[in-house]
Amino acid sequence: MFGQQVLHNSPAHMVRASPGDAWATTSDDDRVLDDAEVRRRLMSASPSAVADDPGGLEVAGAWLSGLTAAQLLRVDGLARQWRREGPALGTAQEWTKEVMNDPTPVCAALASMHADGFVRERAVARLATAEGLLADRALALRLTDHVPAIREAAARAVLVRTTQASAMRIMPILELIRDRLRAGDVRALYLRQLIDERGEAVVLAAMREPEDRDLRRAAFRQSLASGLLAVEDAVSALRIESDQVVRSLLSRAIAETAPPDIVTNVLLTSGTAEARALGLVRLTAEEINPALLKELLVDTSVLVRMWARTRWADLGREALPTYRAMAADRNLSPRLRARAYTGVLEAGGAIDHDEALELLRQGQPALVGGSQTPHGCR
Repeated sequence: MFGQQVLHNSPAHMVRASPGDAWATTSDDDRVLDDAEVRRRLMSASPSAVADDPGGLEVAGAWLSGLTAAQLLRVDGLARQWRREGPALGTAQEWTKEVMNDPTPVCAALASMHADGFVRERAVARLATAEGLLADRALALRLTDHVPAIREAAARAVLVRTTQASAMRIMPILELIRDRLRAGDVRALYLRQLIDERGEAVVLAAMREPEDRDLRRAAFRQSLASGLLAVEDAVSALRIESDQVVRSLLSRAIAETAPPDIVTNVLLTSGTAEARALGLVRLTAEEINPALLKELLVDTSVLVRMWARTRWADLGREALPTYRAMAADRNLSPRLRARAYTGVLEAGGAIDHDEALELLRQGQPALVGGSQTPHGCR
């Protein structure tokens, strides 16, 4: 049931093939599939299915299970591409009724990607009677099939798979294909069915948990648009969130709805420049501690520094003399003094030649590169 336990059935939690087998590993969401290796995998899986080779089918099943939704969508397309060496999944004649009736859904999942429409149709019929990750995801893929009968059969099978486990397997694929003409309606129907059965808050909370990036982003967007994330929930989520897009969504929500003290404590001290800039835009100068605002004058982000100068001016203070004083303050670290020199230029002033050379000798990145040394030096 939704809301009782979040079952991590996304591909990130499944058995993966060894690194380099079919993708170049960079990060959980950014593995790049190698087309030639995918084709080799498919061409080796096809004989295993036809010959009912348990070892080969186990390898193929583990590989398919370990793919992300985006990777599986890519494999589905590659499986039907024509090549001189022949079809990746063998001929249509090899995929007999007996092959399809393998007790595991691996054979049918492979057959559902075949170039022959009759093979795919028989595969969908077999998958509709199967359960588990491979069946759920393979059926969801066929919602984009160009054959109407296959799409309709896949839709009927998908719309009755509304357990939490199935939903967390199906929704990542539906999210990827939501803008495709043949699949968008099914996604809306499926999500509405989940919400009618369990409630929007419960469904979206479950969708925010899996590691699938696109699904999580969509769930956070809808949760915020529907007002289902309170300020305190957004603050808690932001503190542990690693996805930059989700962090941006949460930061904007906090900036728009949170009281000034939370905006100050959460956004102005955030590790992301966007959040700090949003905090400065949201708050008035009087709502910001002058000491904190002074620190933001020498922020690493040019956008944050710009808004900090705006709020500094709102307090009736001039940025240029403040920057000069900070640049000359030997109690500050060389790094902060270098940023203060950058601020001097941004505020329309000129930097001291000798001081700039000193910081350059110390290798401060704000001055290394020459952007400040030829221009504006006295």
